Amino acid sequence: MHKIKGKERGFAARAFIKGPNNQTVLVYKPKPKNGLAMWKISGGDKFPDETPEETVLREVKEETGLRGKRINLFL
Repeated sequence: MHKIKGKERGFAARAFIKGPNNQTVLVYKPKPKNGLAMWKISGGDKFPDETPEETVLREVKEETGLRGKRINLFL
């Protein structure tokens, strides 16, 4: 494992987000490295002092502005 910008590379969390009407929330990435736009689920690398649950909640807030309420972990 190696660190990138204070995060633990190799440990990540992803979120399947359901909205109030049971719709799925995706994140739009306009210019990823390959030059193509894409839709993806929210998530990202874990900071060393975070739990997986904290990582998911932080990434969802950063990428969508939404605050998560319930987390079901799938390992």
